[in-house]
Amino acid sequence: MEGTSLVLPLRNPVARDLSESGELLDLEMMSKLSPPVNPDGKRISDDFDDCEPDWVKVEKRSHELLKISPDLRVAAYYLAAVLRTQGLVGFAQGLDVFVSLMANVENQAYPKFDAADSAVERWYTIGALGTQYKKDGDLLRIVEGLRAINLVKVDGITYSYRDVVTARTKSGGADVATLEKIKKAWGQLPNQLRGETGNALSNAIYRTIEIERLMKEQVAEEYLPSGAGHAPLQSLLKELREMAEFLGETVVEKKNKTPAVEAISAVPGEIRTREDAIRMLRMVSEFYKKTEPSSPVPYLVDRTIKLVDQNFLALLNDLAPDAVEKFQVLAGLGK
Repeated sequence: MEGTSLVLPLRNPVARDLSESGELLDLEMMSKLSPPVNPDGKRISDDFDDCEPDWVKVEKRSHELLKISPDLRVAAYYLAAVLRTQGLVGFAQGLDVFVSLMANVENQAYPKFDAADSAVERWYTIGALGTQYKKDGDLLRIVEGLRAINLVKVDGITYSYRDVVTARTKSGGADVATLEKIKKAWGQLPNQLRGETGNALSNAIYRTIEIERLMKEQVAEEYLPSGAGHAPLQSLLKELREMAEFLGETVVEKKNKTPAVEAISAVPGEIRTREDAIRMLRMVSEFYKKTEPSSPVPYLVDRTIKLVDQNFLALLNDLAPDAVEKFQVLAGLGK
């Protein structure tokens, strides 16, 4: 089930408020964590960690409801579901759906932003995307979903991004050994997989910023809850940026009137910066090492990379040491 099938603005003249029909409540109940129970229905414990809802069903039902009525509340559940069922790629597509619904001003998605009560609800709906796990009744658990994404498998052990966060915040100091192990294994994955992940992260960051921008345009200051601001997704952005940083995906934020970010891809494409060029050269070297071990190309490319940061004199010394003294004399640099 592809999120892109919902990206185009939905136009349904008979769209209804799903909160009035009870369908939104049903979706909410479907998305709740359920504590473990024994056969007679009695709760065994209060441990919710292993009691995730059936996200496939949540995805399917929210997909159906979005075809009936454009509703940001439903889109939020859809986003939470595709994060679990399709990973970062699905998450980025789910954010596309969210942005499309917000941008379609002519056919406003529920909750509307032209009345005080519904404008406040819209703010809370958007803010729920960035709510921290197990705080303030967080049903979506977006941040937790991001941390649950599996990254690599080393020595039979699967490491998720949660393991990265845990290693970074370990009492007494970061667990550097674990972090280096995960990062090394990540770097050895196929370039295509790393590139898809990097692009998905870039798109997710861009769309998250776009959602905040649209909310600022649509929800007037007087409609916001007391003490609230127009940037409720900063914790989500922080999580995405830190994940991109750890995985080696460089994110460049444009300084213009419309907040946006542009990611430098880890796969072949347009070269925009010096770092991007170096990354591309390293990929060429790795390709030849794996496919043509006897080729001299890796040696030449690796040598080129080492020369990138050198000035002319250092470059000359590396390539033709005997010529350095003559050049210094000609340039008036010799003693």
